[in-house]
Amino acid sequence: MDNSGHHYLTSSHLPGNLFSIGDTKVAYTATDDAGNSIIADFIVSVKDTEAPIFVGIPGTIYQNFTPGLWTATVTWLEPNATDNAGSPTVTSTHTPGDVFLIGETMVNYTAYDEAGNTAIEYFLVIIIDEEAPMIVNIPDIYQVILSKTDTILSPAWTPPVATDNSGIQTLTSNHDPGDVFPNGNTTVTYTSIDLAGNMASITFIVQVLYLRPLGMEDGSISSTQISVSSTHGPTFPKDRARYNSFTSWVPNSATDPDNPWIQIDLVDSVFISGIVTQGTAYGGYQWWVTTLYLQYDIPGTGLVYILDEQGNNKLFAANYDRIADAVIELDHTIETSILRIWIVGYNGVKALRFEIFSLDDLKPI
Repeated sequence: MDNSGHHYLTSSHLPGNLFSIGDTKVAYTATDDAGNSIIADFIVSVKDTEAPIFVGIPGTIYQNFTPGLWTATVTWLEPNATDNAGSPTVTSTHTPGDVFLIGETMVNYTAYDEAGNTAIEYFLVIIIDEEAPMIVNIPDIYQVILSKTDTILSPAWTPPVATDNSGIQTLTSNHDPGDVFPNGNTTVTYTSIDLAGNMASITFIVQVLYLRPLGMEDGSISSTQISVSSTHGPTFPKDRARYNSFTSWVPNSATDPDNPWIQIDLVDSVFISGIVTQGTAYGGYQWWVTTLYLQYDIPGTGLVYILDEQGNNKLFAANYDRIADAVIELDHTIETSILRIWIVGYNGVKALRFEIFSLDDLKPI
């Protein structure tokens, strides 16, 4: 409005114009014919409330672990983010090629624009553990050998060790070292489970056996079942070869100077696990056998030597004095009806007392 009644009106913007985000001044100018003018303005403020938008967010990624480890390297195509006001800034908690632990991990992507509008998207990386734990240091068999005067002992084997690629696993068993075991065979089972539920089990046998004498000491093996290559006089006959006798068997060194033998005919085939030897009990004489060979009968073949790992006749170590027992355990139980002992090494004079024993799960009476 002007007192002259005539003026011109101009503006920097018109209704319907597009405005950029932020504050824009809109100015109106009025001028009359005399050149007088006045300016009035206001602010158009355009606010950005629209968050960025992600494109290409991966779905859940499943991947197997790296064998032997509890991690895996995972890669993916990174997503893009767009915004109505230019290119937003994008950050993430992980990047392609990162190493992930077994289990579930959330990967977050965040985009924000200059106005502070934020968009967050995520996906899961799941590393699958299919590797069972390993249990090591397990014996095939743990054997407890008792005499008839022993009670049942509590075996004390070294517990096994469990390992896993995750580094976290349990180890349980149905029996522990120190438990009391019955006669015979008992299966011991160890089980390990990791965090993913993978399980490994391994077993071994605890075997409780008794040394069962076959009868040299108590006379169950009769004199007629004993034969020798020679005898040195009436003081040292073959019957004195019995375990714990008051002298010993001594062969005739004049007529039998090399490797004398004593043989036991057990009549029926039995399982033999070893022998116990002693030197002489006669007077104070320091006589005993230091080394010996063993032969046993195989039906249809005859007497054969027990061999060592190289296939040679195995030389067994016997006594180191005249009184103490020398227990000779065979590597493998033999089944035979005849056992022959060949004397090889000796101290002073070849003098021998012995018992033959078997192993079984029945306690001797």
